[in-house]
Amino acid sequence: MSDYVTEVNDANFESGVLESSRPVLIDFWDEWCQPCNVLAPTVESLAEKYEDRLKVVKLNVDEGAGSSLLAFLDVFWLLFLLTLAAVPLVLLIKNIRRGAPAGAGH
Repeated sequence: MSDYVTEVNDANFESGVLESSRPVLIDFWDEWCQPCNVLAPTVESLAEKYEDRLKVVKLNVDEGAGSSLLAFLDVFWLLFLLTLAAVPLVLLIKNIRRGAPAGAGH
């Protein structure tokens, strides 16, 4: 990745995203996705510009979608059903509480 963007997968999703004290921008992507490759420099730029206030991570949808991600998406199941069918997808999350209903993290 880079100095500003971290790669997450099922093994480190909980510690890298759910336990973050800062808001997290998750870039769902895949290597075959040309729009993802076009978006990558913008994601990198945001990560660098807001490094002190925002954690930016990338999750390869072919390699990193496991049980930790699915537990997270259980909170946002409607969002998942409506949008995760295609990449690129970028989510900005803040104050995630496990087991909380959607919208309860504010």
